[in-house]
Amino acid sequence: MEIDQEKQKKAIAAARKNLQEAERIREAQRISRGVAEFENGNFTVLQNNEFVANVADYIFSLLVQKKEDLASTLLARLAECSRNSEAVLRERAITVMSFLIGHLLEKGHLGAFGSMARLLTGWLQHETTYITGFGVICGQIQQMVKMMLAHGLYAEAEPLLEVIHQIQGGILEK
Repeated sequence: MEIDQEKQKKAIAAARKNLQEAERIREAQRISRGVAEFENGNFTVLQNNEFVANVADYIFSLLVQKKEDLASTLLARLAECSRNSEAVLRERAITVMSFLIGHLLEKGHLGAFGSMARLLTGWLQHETTYITGFGVICGQIQQMVKMMLAHGLYAEAEPLLEVIHQIQGGILEK
């Protein structure tokens, strides 16, 4: 009887592994479809929690693989969303940016800090309300700017520091 139970445990473990692998593949396919839609300007995909949770990983992997063209396109779409008239889309775009900044900070991927700083600068210039996630991303901006300055990326940090100065000085009303 013990042999049968052992075989059964192995069979169940193998079945679980196969199911997990199949789900991982389906998830990757769903994210790829969402990325294609987002790349083509369909911002409603940001209303999908799975897409929001995974697209930052996807963009980060593009940056690591030196696929800057597609990464730049997706970042440009995020920039558009971060200035959208719908607060929900702005919040979702900021959430994705926050996840991506978290990856960049964690891995010390300095090459993308300049483009992220420009993206965040555009968002800060246009944002007029306190949206969900604002406090988190502001803390990440602070960490990112510190890292940029510590590594001599002054030109990349300058626009972001300038807009923060304009907000603090009352030039940009927020």
